[in-house]
Amino acid sequence: MIHAYDESYVHDAMCILGEAFEYAQNTCDIALSDFYAMLFVSHVGKQFEKGNPKYVAGRTGAELVLELLSECGLVHHEKKREVFYDYAEAYWCGWILAYYQWYSGMTFKQLSYYITVTDLINLYSSLHEASVHKFTDVMEKRISRQPHRSKLQKYRLLQGYTQKELAESEGGMRYDDPSVQGDWGSLLNGIEPVLSEKDKNGPTLEEANNQFVWEGE
Repeated sequence: MIHAYDESYVHDAMCILGEAFEYAQNTCDIALSDFYAMLFVSHVGKQFEKGNPKYVAGRTGAELVLELLSECGLVHHEKKREVFYDYAEAYWCGWILAYYQWYSGMTFKQLSYYITVTDLINLYSSLHEASVHKFTDVMEKRISRQPHRSKLQKYRLLQGYTQKELAESEGGMRYDDPSVQGDWGSLLNGIEPVLSEKDKNGPTLEEANNQFVWEGE
């Protein structure tokens, strides 16, 4: 298996993300689910999951949280980190998430499809004293139980689109756009095409919002 980044950074990364989760919840009063959502759509999160040393080894968890909040446009003055017991729920959630993200090579957003913060909290009591390999086994089983989905279905779910939203986000144009000068009568050989409302009412090439330039023959 190809891991997300060099193994020498994993221990620090786990400690930093563990502290970040704990700091976000207990010091900044941010719900863990909200913090996780901010993490996987942010530049900070993307740098962390790539193993950028500046993020996985070069700062504290509190500093990571404050940079993430700043990126999201949320003003939050630095507060002294509250004392916590090792492997408290919030800390463990970030700690084990950092490990599995490195191990699997998935992005945080991809991982969120298979496990939520609530799921992690529910696993805390049974796994927080177990080896990280036990958590890996649990995750592999969760992933294997997921129903088979096409690449398009996985894309829709990972992007958070409904089927309707995905359809509306797709581009397109009229098949019989006069500017293309296609001889559709000959090509279709008298067959009346069956079109969706979206395709019937699609824009012409000139009207379409794309960067394709038709130069003709």
